[in-house]
Amino acid sequence: MTSMMFTYQTRIVLSQEDEVLLKEMAKLLSRVERCMFADYCKGHALGSLKSGYLKEHGITARQFNAIRMQLEGKIASIKEKEKEQIASDQESIRKTRKTIQRLEKKRLPKISFSFIEKNALCNDSSID
Repeated sequence: MTSMMFTYQTRIVLSQEDEVLLKEMAKLLSRVERCMFADYCKGHALGSLKSGYLKEHGITARQFNAIRMQLEGKIASIKEKEKEQIASDQESIRKTRKTIQRLEKKRLPKISFSFIEKNALCNDSSID
C-alpha cells in the first residue's frame, strides 16, 4: 500500500525587525552546520562536539541536535547516492564493453601496410 504525500507552502508576513532576526538566525545555523561538517570531515564524532558548539556558537542543545540530525541525514543520503552512482557507472561500463566487443566483431579485417604500399606503387603513374 502506498501512502500519499502532500506538500504545503505558505508565506509568512513578518515585520522588518522579525525578518532581520530570522535571516540572522538562518545565517548562524547554516554556519554552525558547515562548521560541524568540517569537523566531521576531520574525523570528529558529531555527538562529541556538542558542549563545545553550545558555548562557541551560542546555540541551544535542541538547535545543536536538530543540526546534527539534519547533517547526519545529508551524509547518509550522499553515501547511499554514491552506491547507486557506482552501480550505474558499473552498468554503463559493462554496456560499453559489450558494444566494443560487438563492434570489433563487425570490423573489417586489418590490411597490412605493405599490401597497401605495393598497390599504391603499382598504381602510381609517375613511376614509368
